[in-house]
Amino acid sequence: EALAEISLERSRIVLGSDRAHGAVSELAGTTGIPRRIGWISLPSFYTAGENGSLTSVARDVRELIQQMTATRLDGLVLDLRDNPGGALNEAAALSELFLPRGIMMLSRGLDGNLKEHPLKEGEPLYNGPLVVLTSALSASASEVFAGAMKYHRRAVIAGAASTFGKGTMQNYIEVSRMQGKEANDWGTLRLTTERFYLPNGQSVQRTGIPADIIFPELEAPGRNRREADQPGAFPAETVLPPAGVTPAITGAFAVSELLLTRLNQAVTVDFKDLPEWNLFRQEQELRRHSIAREHRSLRLEVRRKEWTEQLTAWEAARRTRREITERVRYPTQSYDIATVLAARQTHQAKLRKENTGEHPLLHRLNQGSFMVETDGGNLRKLRLDMIDFQTFSGDTEALALAFSNGAGHPASAADMAIFLREISLLEHKTDMTVLATARRISSGTLDEDAVRRGTESLLHRLTELNGDMLRERPGLDIPLRESLRIAAAWAERPTNSKLEIPPPEHP
Repeated sequence: EALAEISLERSRIVLGSDRAHGAVSELAGTTGIPRRIGWISLPSFYTAGENGSLTSVARDVRELIQQMTATRLDGLVLDLRDNPGGALNEAAALSELFLPRGIMMLSRGLDGNLKEHPLKEGEPLYNGPLVVLTSALSASASEVFAGAMKYHRRAVIAGAASTFGKGTMQNYIEVSRMQGKEANDWGTLRLTTERFYLPNGQSVQRTGIPADIIFPELEAPGRNRREADQPGAFPAETVLPPAGVTPAITGAFAVSELLLTRLNQAVTVDFKDLPEWNLFRQEQELRRHSIAREHRSLRLEVRRKEWTEQLTAWEAARRTRREITERVRYPTQSYDIATVLAARQTHQAKLRKENTGEHPLLHRLNQGSFMVETDGGNLRKLRLDMIDFQTFSGDTEALALAFSNGAGHPASAADMAIFLREISLLEHKTDMTVLATARRISSGTLDEDAVRRGTESLLHRLTELNGDMLRERPGLDIPLRESLRIAAAWAERPTNSKLEIPPPEHP
């Protein structure tokens, strides 16, 4: 038999789900004209291909903004939450979409010389109100970009009190080349070789990029650890900036102290009056109470009482979240990159073809997930591992009815309570483990087909109870919604002489 030699070329691939995507929402304005505010999520500063010839975060953002501005765009939010950074050249290319000129950052290497990193001069793609949304996990290239926007007075930084605080850059060095013996494979060292600073010489290391408008931070174990919390982290330091370095933005859309004062006043009112921020505080307190408890009783009746109280509190918060999500919604249109959209449509066509057979995939448990149709008409696989089953503890009667209808056998609310508790304890939720847990419903008297039909009916009911599972965009992303309101308020009065803040919406 003849042998064939096939050469494979390695290449960096950026998945469609990891590329920039966004939407435009309409918010009511004081003049009666809805404000169209865009939102673009940047998971990382990715690049692929030579010089980003295949995939580039700056290229993708450019395409999204061009789509959004084809109609009208009154303001824009760039979502850098949890963005770990990536290619610094992409941070520069992205900055050039919003700045006409200027220094992006300063750096100092092992030789001790201070280096300027200037942007290419040119007409920015977008000149309107810009809000950069950050978190404690926004790091590296994210901080370079956010720092440039802040220094040049181009954007309002909103979100965590400060970003991660990684003000250093690393290089990979092959040990064999250091010895001049390229034939020997002695491995690679990753060394910190440079520090970087804001254009005015301020430190990013440990300090991060302070927000202009501070939101309450989402609390979770290890989530808010910053560079300063790491063992052996380099100290912060500042440098003298080169002569002549000045902010690039002046005029109507320059970020001024007056603008920040007025926007902070509006956000303070929102924190106090809007039900969604009250919900945010309630959920934070529940998380804090759960995490902080170091002592637990060994008495069964005490533990049952504590568990019941905890479930009741979470169920009340979840019910409030659902109500706010359904009651206060901004009309929103999604935007995607053309190549990603084309690939998704091809994939959707394939899935829909499979979904018309004798055993359709829609709502069917398959390989640890099940298929649903979103509010945008797209098919989506929901992984069982991503569902917090315990939050449905207040819906046991509805879930019992769904299981009963699917299985053709009555199940009780008590059965559902046990099922939700046991499935929440599973380390990995596979078809086998989930069906084995469901098989104990009705004392294990149901056959396998009935158990599967009942479980699939139950899973479908979960998506109806929690509409976020069927939405293209999050129904109630509270920090994002506040950022949209900030951009809308800025768009209401672009001059700094008198900024009128639209009143918050009260459901």
